[in-house]
Amino acid sequence: MLICLIGTGGTGKSTLAKALAKSLNFDYREVPTREVPLELRCTDAGQSMALEYYEEFYKSLTKDTVCTRTLFDVLAYSKAYNCWDDDYIRYTALNYKYSSIYPDHIFHLPIKFDIEKDGDREKFADKREEVADAMLEIMHIVNANYYSVKSDGVSNRVNEIKEVLSWLP
Repeated sequence: MLICLIGTGGTGKSTLAKALAKSLNFDYREVPTREVPLELRCTDAGQSMALEYYEEFYKSLTKDTVCTRTLFDVLAYSKAYNCWDDDYIRYTALNYKYSSIYPDHIFHLPIKFDIEKDGDREKFADKREEVADAMLEIMHIVNANYYSVKSDGVSNRVNEIKEVLSWLP
């Protein structure tokens, strides 16, 4: 089973994913986004490179895993920064939804915290709301199934996700 947590920078994806993986006795994998920087993704070569990179990463997962990010995250940043046109984003999102690397469960973390000024996240802070809106818009366009986590605090969020998982087939 593949569970992915999505959201903009600073929403607590990594912290929650580690705690959830431990609680479920799953592997934890951080999806490294810096492998294909946004500046490169805004080129034709970068689009292909980003898609290939994420496809290879997800294919490498072999057992029950909790990870951060999906291709929806990449598409949302690309949309917010006008790197890819809307038709290409829709096409890519639909292909992703019906691919073998699509997660079993997606949990969306809304913005609830200020961005930690760690040098990397803050460069995207000005587009944070726009990225969050783009992510939800893209998932709605392709009718992606996801659950928005409502609670605060890591242990409350872990319990909420585990409860939701107990309802699902």
